[in-house]
Amino acid sequence: MMLFPVETDFYKVSLDDADKMVILYWKRKVNFPEYKDGFKMYLHFLKQSKVKRSILDSTLRGDLDAESDEWVLATLNNEIAHLDIKDHQIALVMSEEKYQQQINSYSLLQAGHIVLPVGINYFTNMEEAKHWLLHEDMSLS
Repeated sequence: MMLFPVETDFYKVSLDDADKMVILYWKRKVNFPEYKDGFKMYLHFLKQSKVKRSILDSTLRGDLDAESDEWVLATLNNEIAHLDIKDHQIALVMSEEKYQQQINSYSLLQAGHIVLPVGINYFTNMEEAKHWLLHEDMSLS
């Protein structure tokens, strides 16, 4: 079993024991191979921890290309079949600028017409993201 947290020069994945959530924090702008490495570690922690909440803090991650977006969707679709993450909640934290871009261009998941058995919400503030995860009752069916 892997011990939490795992940290590199570009990401940190940790388990918040008190709030029972996995947190992936990008420490700087990343390229596609670095992104894949960090995201795979995040998925690994979801498998090991069996928590139902997570935060992906992409405030410092920078923009990625369409290949990265396609890889994330394919990976999520594949991994969800192997993970017991029904009713899992994911809070995506991003910069205000990126948040406005999301609003203007729809979310990647909506645009791709992919329905995942997880609840995803977008935030520009870590505390708001944690509040949503801890206090919003989510029941997906």
